[in-house]
Amino acid sequence: MRWCALTAAVLILFGGCAAPKEELRIGVVAELSGPLSAYGRACLDGVRLAVAEWNENGGVRGKTVCIRTADTRSQSGEAALGALRLQSEGVCGIIGPTTSTGVKAALAAGPDIPLISPTATADSIGEGDSGDWFFRICYTDSAQGSAMGEYARRLGFCRAVLLVDSGSDYSRGISRAFARSFQAGGGRIAGTEYYTATDADFTALLTGLSRYQYDCIYLPGYYAEAGLLIRQARQLGIDAAFLSGDAFDSPFLSRIIPDPAQLDGIYYTNHCAPEGEETASFARRFETAFGYVPGAYAILGYDAANWLLSAVEEGGQTPGAIRDLLEKSREFRGVGGSFSIDGEHNAKKQVRLIRICRGERETVI
Repeated sequence: MRWCALTAAVLILFGGCAAPKEELRIGVVAELSGPLSAYGRACLDGVRLAVAEWNENGGVRGKTVCIRTADTRSQSGEAALGALRLQSEGVCGIIGPTTSTGVKAALAAGPDIPLISPTATADSIGEGDSGDWFFRICYTDSAQGSAMGEYARRLGFCRAVLLVDSGSDYSRGISRAFARSFQAGGGRIAGTEYYTATDADFTALLTGLSRYQYDCIYLPGYYAEAGLLIRQARQLGIDAAFLSGDAFDSPFLSRIIPDPAQLDGIYYTNHCAPEGEETASFARRFETAFGYVPGAYAILGYDAANWLLSAVEEGGQTPGAIRDLLEKSREFRGVGGSFSIDGEHNAKKQVRLIRICRGERETVI
């Protein structure tokens, strides 16, 4: 019965709040349409589940929590407009966007309320005055790229080829960090090739890799184009291990690569481990409410909402007070693991290494 009640509460959130006496508004700026919508929608669903659970337990300081959303349409300009609109609607804080370019645009618009990104990893976010209001509960590109460089050496890989999306800050930044770490550990970068995310045929790129000697390919891209690239690589007989970053964490990757055998040999850094009772419990609640298995973006959206609402519950009655409480966070325990906040408003947390084996994800580190 409890799951039925919770599911009903989540469904109410799809249409907003039902005229409460008092309400606490939180904002979500996310990629709800466009090519990155899988990330934004997963994040929003995580927020919805967290809010439903708070409301089921009496709300926050006696107030019913309501969500106000803004769709970036996967465009940075829309992220800026959405952040300003949500602030004008009286939200106490904003969660999202999920991408670094979206977060940068939202911060450039100048909202003076806390903005928490669950998943934007670019190191340059929050530089200057905009950093006063910006927080993230994920690690940075340099942290995960460096970790994968170290992990790759521990796995025994010696020579890597980099496949970099030429139009992506995420792909370029994480590749640089990986290369530095991999080489510092004694590995060698055999070569670097560039692709464009909008391409559909990567045959020429992949056949050109034959001029390199390598035992792994570092491909830090979003799951849509990277999945297509890996599928074509396997069809061409390339059986090298593919290494990547957190943007690989999507349940939709298996739709692009439906053959489990072609998924074998994929390793990626991620924010949380798929095993563990707490993660499994969250996954059951989430799948009951939304009908699909959650990945890291849903988990981090859920954790971001709980973190923000916990600060309000603790006594954050103004944007400044909420910011101060977030800054003082020490070892907040979320489904995605415990984290604390450093002086740059970045999360200090472990970088996980995930392997796909026979279609199933398992934690290596």
